[in-house]
Amino acid sequence: MKRLGKKILGKIKRHSGIFISLKRQNKQLKKFKNLHQGQDCIILGAGPSLNEIPHDFLSKMTVIGTNLSFKYHKPDYWVVIDAQYSWMNEGRELCRDNNIPAFINWLWAPQIPETFYPNEISLHPYQITTDQSPDNKQLRTNLTKTFNNPVQIEKRGFTSVNSVVPEGAIPLALYMGFKRIFLAGVDFYIPTDGTFHFMEDTKEDEDKIDKLRSRLKKDDKSNKDLFDIKRWPIELIGESKNSHRIFNLSEKSTVKNIPKINYRDVDFS
Repeated sequence: MKRLGKKILGKIKRHSGIFISLKRQNKQLKKFKNLHQGQDCIILGAGPSLNEIPHDFLSKMTVIGTNLSFKYHKPDYWVVIDAQYSWMNEGRELCRDNNIPAFINWLWAPQIPETFYPNEISLHPYQITTDQSPDNKQLRTNLTKTFNNPVQIEKRGFTSVNSVVPEGAIPLALYMGFKRIFLAGVDFYIPTDGTFHFMEDTKEDEDKIDKLRSRLKKDDKSNKDLFDIKRWPIELIGESKNSHRIFNLSEKSTVKNIPKINYRDVDFS
């Protein structure tokens, strides 16, 4: 009887913790709802093609940086899914010192900080999965719903926590009301030489990436590489009603279903 009572109490605590986390996120989120209605934004990934986008082009619109892209260009907003890397504190301090809203998922962080900065919003994910394949019907349904109706993140949190651009930054940009969303440095390709990112990764981070690739390949039960597994959610955007609002500036990108455009051809008139 005692064991059953503890089990029930544990479930209550877990669910109440999720509810409190979601309630806190939603209170912070709502001030951003349709804040940029009808404007343009650019979401920065960390792929090598980011080096090809000039800073004066980035300055023409709102910049939503993801992960370590802040090292290339200071963002107006920062979204982080992988909070376990060496650049994390540097990014947090940059956002704190410049009062940049930072949306962070702490699930994968090795240690949740004791103190959160006033500018930080903790992302609450409602589905945790490493299966990013088209066979995952639940993830497909949830992602498509999010792309079509981003307001649902107020009720259920962000869809998942594996791919920062499609599952974090794009739903957030849609929620903020941006009319056009451009992607830069969103490459999803495996280089034959060089690095996965626009800058050289530290040995520590390379090891973490390798471990993540091994874990996802094992959990996904396929021969797909990390970038094959993680790019599929972004390709679902092509099936959503908001697909016409999103454009990829990376010629190197292996992402399908997102129209490509050269940054020189973007019309701001």
